[in-house]
Parts: sequence; structure tokens; C-alpha cells
Amino acid sequence: MTAGKIESQEEIKAFIKKLKTNKKYLKATHNTFAARIVEEGEVIERKSDDGETGAGMVILRTLRHANMVNVIVVVTRWY
Repeated sequence: MTAGKIESQEEIKAFIKKLKTNKKYLKATHNTFAARIVEEGEVIERKSDDGETGAGMVILRTLRHANMVNVIVVVTRWY
């Protein structure tokens, strides 16, 4: 698992892009993620299953339950 602090939707894309500059993560079977940020007083949520059905939603529910914002969590799997 990889996590980081983010503050915008652009930073979500940048975080994933930077993660995949590491060949280990680029070659992974799945890099599923969820992110929650606050923009203009509104909570914005993004997720990706990356081929793992429902995985992004599981991560997102965990972030919601913990009431975490301005964070991204990536779960990486190799087969």
C-alpha cells in the first residue's frame, strides 16, 4: 500500500503518474486507488479499480469511515 497527501484533482493524477515511474509499480498487475479531497468546501472523491472489481470502492469506504480527506491510498497487487 502507498499513501500520500493531496490537495487537488490534478495531484491525484500526478501521484499515480509518479508512482508508475517506478518500474516495480508500472509492471504491477493492479494499482487500485481511492482519493478524497476538499475543493471549495466540497468533498470530491475519486477511485479506480484498475481491473480489480470493486477494489477502489473498498478503499474509498475505508477513507470515508475514517473521515479522511486530502489523501490518496493506492493498493498494488502483483501476480
